[in-house]
Amino acid sequence: MDAVQWWCSAVDLPWTWEWRAYPGVWLFIGLFAFGYWRVTRLASNPPEAERGWRRAAGAGGILALWIAFDWPVGALGGGYLASMHMLQYLLIAFVAPVLLVVGLPRGTSEAIAARPAGKVLKVLTQPILAAALFNGALIASHTPSVTDGLMATQAGAFLIDMIWLIPALLFWWVVAGVPPGRQPLSPPLKIGVIILGSLAHTPLGMWLMLSEYPVYATYELAPPIPGFTPRVDQQLASGMMLMFGLMWILGAVSLTFFRWQGMGEERA
Repeated sequence: MDAVQWWCSAVDLPWTWEWRAYPGVWLFIGLFAFGYWRVTRLASNPPEAERGWRRAAGAGGILALWIAFDWPVGALGGGYLASMHMLQYLLIAFVAPVLLVVGLPRGTSEAIAARPAGKVLKVLTQPILAAALFNGALIASHTPSVTDGLMATQAGAFLIDMIWLIPALLFWWVVAGVPPGRQPLSPPLKIGVIILGSLAHTPLGMWLMLSEYPVYATYELAPPIPGFTPRVDQQLASGMMLMFGLMWILGAVSLTFFRWQGMGEERA
């Protein structure tokens, strides 16, 4: 084990509830929060009424990332429990990105579009590409050889977290916001993109649920935690993927549909 554990990864040590410091996580969260604050300042004079709840949403997104990366969730997910690893994924790829996108003041995307990075983001947020990247990140990062290979090192664990976060930000920016240089999607197209982006989640959850043996050596061979066997832990992880992921997707589709219905009533 390194003298300083900068990022949560698999370590061959018995689990204890003794608090551990992960300065790399603190540094990343600090830099991310500062960068996010700078991005929100690009919008010119957003309405006063929306500042409070948008700031709360943005702060909630950063807090969700901090919980996912730091002790104890990050440490347990790094090399002890597949269920905590799945909780990390749900926080990083579902909860935090939506809150961060919703927290951007109106006018932010237009300001970004005028900068060089706006052209790159416009390409990456093409709806079908964004959905493909979101699905691809899920499949690649949950392939046993990739998970076991990367979670063994701090750099590899950090890479997995970024593989989750970056495509999720692009995907949910398409769904929950308006990316730079693009027009808002119509409600039917938005529902289609949400469904397209969720295609890989159910097969993965069912595969984990129905596997006769644990599929990840990292969690099968981890120092045991009382109350958890590798098989039960994996089934819990699959249940979280199926239940929470399905509820989140259905919630997004339902919200979009009811907003669409409300727009029709206003026009009528």
